[in-house]
Amino acid sequence: MDRIAGRNGMMHKRFADNRNEESIATRLRRQRFQILLTMLNDGAGHTSILDIGGTFEYWDMMTAGQSFDPPLQITMLNTSVNPKKRPNFTSLVGDGRAMPQFANQEFDIVFSNSTNEHVGSFEDQQRMAEEVRRVGRRYFI
Repeated sequence: MDRIAGRNGMMHKRFADNRNEESIATRLRRQRFQILLTMLNDGAGHTSILDIGGTFEYWDMMTAGQSFDPPLQITMLNTSVNPKKRPNFTSLVGDGRAMPQFANQEFDIVFSNSTNEHVGSFEDQQRMAEEVRRVGRRYFI
């Protein structure tokens, strides 16, 4: 039994552990993040990002060693506030399906790496998509 648990743990670390730089999940996230970087590079002045479901750890991992000019202003929207403080980050509690706290087209880019599959039914996913289109000039989900 211990051998099976050990093997499952190794498989998790190899395939799905987001903290493991070599995991398949991390490599796929990096590939998706390259699309966001392309969007940032394609549009001069894209500095305000709404990240639905984002974390500081994700941004640390994806942007390690990179600098942005002008600096990115990132608003993370989650079901609970992240107590960490960073000068260019804001952490808010909210729901991606209803974001009345944000104005139309308030963000240069709305980004969500892997949230849409967690919001609920197809109708809930549609509501989130409508809100993303409303609050962002561009988006990558």
